[in-house]
Amino acid sequence: MVTAVTICAAQEGGGVSDGYKVGNYEVFVITEGGGDADTSLLIDAPADVTAKYAPNGIFPIATHAVLVKGKGKVWLIDTGYGWNIIGNMKKLGIECQDVDHILLTHLHGDHIGGMLSNGNQVFPNASVTVGDREVAYWTSDAEMNKLPTDQHGGFHTAQKVLKQYGTKVKQVQGAILDGDYGDGIFPIEGYGHTPGHIMFLISDGGEKLLVWGDLTHALAIQMPHPEISVIYDVYPDMARETRLKVLEHLADKDIAVIGMHVPVPQPGKIVKDKVSGGYKFDSGTHILTP
Repeated sequence: MVTAVTICAAQEGGGVSDGYKVGNYEVFVITEGGGDADTSLLIDAPADVTAKYAPNGIFPIATHAVLVKGKGKVWLIDTGYGWNIIGNMKKLGIECQDVDHILLTHLHGDHIGGMLSNGNQVFPNASVTVGDREVAYWTSDAEMNKLPTDQHGGFHTAQKVLKQYGTKVKQVQGAILDGDYGDGIFPIEGYGHTPGHIMFLISDGGEKLLVWGDLTHALAIQMPHPEISVIYDVYPDMARETRLKVLEHLADKDIAVIGMHVPVPQPGKIVKDKVSGGYKFDSGTHILTP
């Protein structure tokens, strides 16, 4: 039998964005923290590109989770590292036991770090949604053993989370980012960063917001040059194909987005950049109306 405990001691750090409306949903970005990352994380990035967009050899990055309120429910999309999420939820008047559903984009540690404390469930009343391909990958000894033993920790952490939440875990397939899904929160294919990485589309009353998880890490470089992947991508080529496809769709359909490693803790719109031939993340003039 899995034991659930409520661990809601206040934590310091990070922050919470203003609320953004998507139909009858209210969306908040919860930030675990931010800083700079090194361009050595990029795969085969041309020197002229890094010199132009990261002249000091670094680029800004942050780690976020997303909290959604609406229709009498509370959803949490990812849980960050778990450093500050509980205290920041409290700023919104949300306790651990108030979370009805946890939606996981994937099972990397900076997305599931807030799921457990001392090996126990942090969110005792929440169901957990995760991609079926993601579960298959992180529970596979064969996949784990392809890597050096010092990289097995991520598999063990993911397995602990899945075991603790047990029958609360619902495995889903991602839908294609196309068409009208009606109102609700829908899992969308985002494969490549991890084998079962999924995004979540919030749709209500004709308004849409895509939480794209880890579609990008190095926004300053991957917007003008989305063909560049990062060493954290399990399948870099697939991640590149997904990123190109999703960015094209977002720019064409004018859909707002939130990314878990976008430096700014707020939604933006994707617009085509005629100079680079890539895209821009516009978080200034296209913020959703609070």
